[in-house]
Amino acid sequence: WKQHCKSIFDWVHKELGNPNWSKYKVIPINEQTAYRVPGNSHTSREAATELLFAEKTGDKSYVEPSIRQLNWATYMVNFDGANKYYHDDIWLTDGYGDYVRHYLRAMAALPTLAPPDENHLLRTTSVVSSIQYGTISIKYKTFDNQSVEKFRLVKKPATIKVNGNILKENSTNDKFGWSWSELEKGGVLYVNHEKGNEVVINF
Repeated sequence: WKQHCKSIFDWVHKELGNPNWSKYKVIPINEQTAYRVPGNSHTSREAATELLFAEKTGDKSYVEPSIRQLNWATYMVNFDGANKYYHDDIWLTDGYGDYVRHYLRAMAALPTLAPPDENHLLRTTSVVSSIQYGTISIKYKTFDNQSVEKFRLVKKPATIKVNGNILKENSTNDKFGWSWSELEKGGVLYVNHEKGNEVVINF
């Protein structure tokens, strides 16, 4: 599957990659072969997908080009949030729904892209029906009792409770409990719970 993914990436860059910005070391992605104009959504989608691949495989060769693509895509958005092709009119279907989601997925795959001085939920395997960010705690509720959440946090939690019960800290995120990975500033928290849907992260 890794080779299949790489082959798809190679095809996208060969058939849809736009070389007009290569002097800036960035290859934006054209909308289609019949309309060879790069779009911010298409470019950020490819970047987020390649960052997900990097997360799953540990292959870091895609990270820097993907970050450059994400940066490029922001230049295709007006100050009022209107998405635009660089020489065309406003392109409504391209941006307002999916464009932002690609950045959310990118931050989930590479948490260092998320703001280092704020607490943010990056990813969940269930629906989060409510969440409250406080100074001493984060409280949230998932639709399912069994779920895994990924956060970028300013600091390591002191305790985590699920339906009032203390959740055990683990060294890895592949079993029930919670795990913490230190970053240069703050870190990444995984909460893996199976017996409850009301979670409280205490600092």
